[in-house]
Amino acid sequence: MKVEKYREDIQGRLVRIETIIEERLPRIDDTLTRIEQHLGVQNGRIRTLEDSKLKVYTIVGVISFFTPIILKAIGVL
Repeated sequence: MKVEKYREDIQGRLVRIETIIEERLPRIDDTLTRIEQHLGVQNGRIRTLEDSKLKVYTIVGVISFFTPIILKAIGVL
């Protein structure tokens, strides 16, 4: 009898847990969708920053390459 009582109690708890999960799944799904969208926006921003950083490094590299050549050409070095 005790085992049957515990079994019924556990089944009742499982039903309540399933009900709570089913009620909250749409909210969880909506939240996850918003998180995915936000991450997509952040990834776009990161790519833009990486592109900008690459452009800056390229410009600095070109300047550091040509500066000694120009200074030698005008007789400073």
